[in-house]
Amino acid sequence: MINLILSFIRHRIVTAYGALSDPNLTPNYKALNQLTAMSTLHYFSRGTNMAMHSLTRKGVPIPNNLSSLIGLGMKFCPIEKYTHPDPITTLTRFRKNLYTKAFYADRSIEKDNIFIPKAHFESDWEPKECPSPPP
Repeated sequence: MINLILSFIRHRIVTAYGALSDPNLTPNYKALNQLTAMSTLHYFSRGTNMAMHSLTRKGVPIPNNLSSLIGLGMKFCPIEKYTHPDPITTLTRFRKNLYTKAFYADRSIEKDNIFIPKAHFESDWEPKECPSPPP
């Protein structure tokens, strides 16, 4: 019965951490085993200053090698080369921006008004039609 419990614990440790450490071996020997098992590509291309803070609740399983991926930073996260936005939304926004810029194109800017980006919010107003350029 005790062997069944120990094998279950070993299995859980290997599942969670990827390996099971032998307490009879020295830390240097364990490090040597890890380095010899690592591919040269991973050894030379890994980050040098990796850090990860787990903000999950206790009992939430963390996938193997998550710290190796997250520790590389947000710039490493793979993203699609091209986005696939909704064309209707994009064209509506483009039309509004074009009409608004054309509406204000020939007007002078008031220097007294101070523009504060944090206090700015997008308006629903848009010109009814695109004005023609002045002759």
